[in-house]
This record gives sequence, structure tokens and C-alpha cells, in this order.
Amino acid sequence: MRKIGLVIDSITKDKFNNKYFKDRDTVNVSFLLNNKTYHSNDFDDSFFMSLKKEKLIINPPSVDEFIKAFKNQKALGYEKVVCLLTSNELINSYHNANLAKTILNDEEIYIIDSKTFGPGVSSLINKLNQYVQANLKFNNILKLLAEDIKEGMLIVSSDSTEHLPNVKGLKTSIVESMLPVYYLLTYDNHFNVIKQSYGTNFIYKYLKKIIINHIDSGLKPNITIFHTGNSLNMKRFLENLNKNYQINIYDEISFVVGHMFGPNSIGFYISN
Repeated sequence: MRKIGLVIDSITKDKFNNKYFKDRDTVNVSFLLNNKTYHSNDFDDSFFMSLKKEKLIINPPSVDEFIKAFKNQKALGYEKVVCLLTSNELINSYHNANLAKTILNDEEIYIIDSKTFGPGVSSLINKLNQYVQANLKFNNILKLLAEDIKEGMLIVSSDSTEHLPNVKGLKTSIVESMLPVYYLLTYDNHFNVIKQSYGTNFIYKYLKKIIINHIDSGLKPNITIFHTGNSLNMKRFLENLNKNYQINIYDEISFVVGHMFGPNSIGFYISN
């Protein structure tokens, strides 16, 4: 039996990585929209229309939820518990997790800000499983995870920056403010615009170029692609890639994060 338990939040979809840490605990992220509370993975196209009238309010997991999750993992017999959280910049759950750890007075609970979301966290779960299966020392596992967090790259397209927090590299002009602009952003604890265009074709060509460059570099990167609600754009994008390229399908990300980009966005996470 492994000695490490796992706690994640509900922004990361269990169905994508449910073969690892099957007995892990998941704490719930919810959101408030039009005075109604929804679970983080509830999704409906009408939500995007509603956002034009009212801003979505994110509710991080409560301290009690974290306490319950940590206790559950300890009750399963795990000496150490890794709590791998969606970027604190997006969900702001690190404080509650740390407070739960303090209340339990347990130094064998390790809270990690992944500085990413969705497929990024799933990739880290995969890496954690590999390290555990290799019987690495726990301190080495923590160091390797820190390196993985630093080296991972998440890129996403968006047709708006209205709902994105702390966007850097954004360029606007009077002309641009009058035309539909599409953006390509990286995420590393904040969003950074790397390309913007008046059409999606250029954005998708640039996305393809990034993927091909990584694959052809010889590093054998692990690439996971996702969408925010409309899978058609993702399918069309994949059809234009070389069939020999191995790409994982994360499918639709949680609405809590997806709403920031709009329903037609696609993106991917790359790790080595």
C-alpha cells in the first residue's frame, strides 16, 4: 500500500485521471450566478449569456470540507497527505486548506499550489503517481513536483479578456476596441497575452506551431488538449494535426475556469 494520500478540488475532473489515487478526496468549488449556487462542474451554454448581465462569484472549498477530506485520507491509513490545488490566483483556496491543516495540527499534510488548472493538475497527479510507484523518497517527490509545476506550460485561446484576472501583455487601440479580437494566452499563476488577432485562423495556426515545435524537439512532451464547452473547434483543430502526434483529450474543463475564456475556446497543457 502506498503511504501518500491525495486531496484535490473539483475544478479537476475525476473522470480524466480516475485510475490514479482512486480513494482520493475531492473538495467542492462552487459558484454563485443569478443568486443561485452551482457545483463547479455544472455547465450549460446559457451560463455564458447570463455572465453578460451578472458576474460569476467563486466560492472556494470551506475549511470544514478540507478538514473532512484530510481526516478521511488519514483514516485510510496514509502517513502523508498531498493536497494539490487549482491555482490560488483563480480559486483562492490555499488559505482555507492551510487553516484546516493548522486546526488539525498535522505537519504530514502538504498543501501545494499547482499554479495551473484542469489538465495541468491532472498531469501533476499523473507525475505524482509515477514518483510514488518508483518508491522515491517523499522529499524528492516534493522537489520533482515543484520542478514539474515550474516547467509545465498551459496555453488557451479566448475571444474576450473581460472575465480574466490580472491579464498581462494586453495591447488595445481604438480600432481594436471596435473589432472582435481573439487572444492566445499562457497561464503561470497569471494570464499573459502572447498573441492577439482579428480572426481565429491565425490563433489556431500559432497553437499548432507550438505543439509541433514541442513534438519535433525530441523531448517527447505530454500534451493534453481541452475545450470550454463547444467541442467542435477542438475536433477541427485535432483534424489538422499529424495523425502520428500523441495527444491526450481532457475534453471540457470546469465552467468555473471555462467561463473566463468563453464557450468556443480551446487550449492545451504541455509537460515533459
